[in-house]
Amino acid sequence: MFVPPRPSPLITLQRQPTPEQGEQRSTNAAPATAPATAPADDESRDASSSATQRYVSKARHWLAERIGIVRVRQLIEEFQHRLAFVPLVMTFVAVIASQLILLIDRRISDGGNDLPALLATTIDSARAVLGAIAGGLITAFTLLVSMMLVAVQLASGQFSPRAMRNWLSDTVLRRTVGLVLATTVFCLLGLRSARDLGDDSIVPNVTVIVAVVLGVACLVAVVRAVDHVTTSLQIGTVAKRISDETIAVIEAAGRRHGGASPRVTPAARRAPLERGSYERTRPEHPPIPAHAIVVEAGRCGWVQQIDATSLAEALPSESSAWIVVTHGAYVTSNSPLAWVELPSDRGNQRSDTHTDTHTDTHTDTHRDQEPDQHDDQAEEQHADAIASGVRAAFALGDSRTMQQDIGFGIAQLADIAVRALSPGINDPQTAEDITRHLAEVLLALWAHDDEPSIVEEDGRTIRSEPAEKREHLLAGFDPIRRYGRSDPKVMLTLLRTVIEMRSEVIRRELPGPIKPFEDLVDDLVTTVDDTTWLERERLELRRVAASVRVRDRASVPPD
Repeated sequence: MFVPPRPSPLITLQRQPTPEQGEQRSTNAAPATAPATAPADDESRDASSSATQRYVSKARHWLAERIGIVRVRQLIEEFQHRLAFVPLVMTFVAVIASQLILLIDRRISDGGNDLPALLATTIDSARAVLGAIAGGLITAFTLLVSMMLVAVQLASGQFSPRAMRNWLSDTVLRRTVGLVLATTVFCLLGLRSARDLGDDSIVPNVTVIVAVVLGVACLVAVVRAVDHVTTSLQIGTVAKRISDETIAVIEAAGRRHGGASPRVTPAARRAPLERGSYERTRPEHPPIPAHAIVVEAGRCGWVQQIDATSLAEALPSESSAWIVVTHGAYVTSNSPLAWVELPSDRGNQRSDTHTDTHTDTHTDTHRDQEPDQHDDQAEEQHADAIASGVRAAFALGDSRTMQQDIGFGIAQLADIAVRALSPGINDPQTAEDITRHLAEVLLALWAHDDEPSIVEEDGRTIRSEPAEKREHLLAGFDPIRRYGRSDPKVMLTLLRTVIEMRSEVIRRELPGPIKPFEDLVDDLVTTVDDTTWLERERLELRRVAASVRVRDRASVPPD
């Protein structure tokens, strides 16, 4: 089950400091780093920033203790990709602001303060202005929502259904919808208060001024949103956004696992071709013991997060865990997420008890039966508590996300390329563009060390099976190879891109392996469907494929 042919760096997991430890650490380090003649304003600014960081750290620690840090991240991710969250918050702010501004209008009316003629208004004119703004913005809101739905439909049908999540979380569209909705509510509340009640009447002078300003801002925001949607529907913009998000996930994974920073070789330097430094193998994991405790999934869903820190904290000392799922995998209810081996004394006790029960049939089984049952119940409760803590380190959701799932971004790009190659769309140029964006993402992945398969801390050992770089390479390029093998331009672009990536890995001495690129080149040459190709296209494919060996000879420095 655990025989992967890939590298396995061993790292030591570093816990995040608690708020008290962070405060003590910053207090101890302050005298050494602060200058002796620091200005007073710098000291106050540093103190304010330190206090804010402490409050934020305490708040996160409080949430983590009660609902778990993994669940906190999952909730934040859900709120960030909900269309209604930002508009509802802005509407709530508009309700409060309208009441506060009406209090200002009442004070102005009661105090008899005269406003400039440019700012003064009457109840009738206020009702006319507020009604016109509210009616116009309701129409604009309907138009804006319809435009968003059309954009989502186009993105789902032409690009990829998995890209809908990005459209619903678009910052510009959410803020525009929120501004229009909040201004409409603001005007309606002001319109309700602009009534002629005799001596108790309120002339909403300030309310009308604020409403006019917000109405103009809404018009500008709607125009900007229309321009943003039309620009965002371009294939280059969509691919660039997905690529940037995927690269950000790759870099975050590198920082999380403490990997080395990307290595770059200057263009003027010739990198030696040393296969041994690139082809590393991952040692075989020991088998899962028979007495290990299984941690089952409480629900079905996609694996969105795996927090190694929370998992290590849930394990007792001198214990081991085997993670049997990866990011982006779909698990069914009650399927294993991980296996946990308790400390040796508990494991041996359980194993010995099991062996003695089945081998020594003449032993007095009724002796000390009640204490044994009590110990078994205590062990089961202890095991259930451990399993609950380990289960909390996994976040399962109804869909894949870009929190820690590198393969999800690659899958979105591959989906766009495959749809472009379908007979209904027949857009090979889009497939070629996506191929280049995939190369950028995969080179960023090759520039980082492999995700560690073994993590140790305080006697706790966590073993996992992270996805190989080769798997990501094939997930991105194999669908394009399969559905574009009869198109000469697509196959030539794909072949050149793979060869260039291989050359960059060698030139820049990136830690990723070279062999997957060479295997993919062989697959491209052997599986191409050139029955309808011209002879010059076949010759060009062979020439490009043969350039791999030529570059190998050119990359080796002379003796």
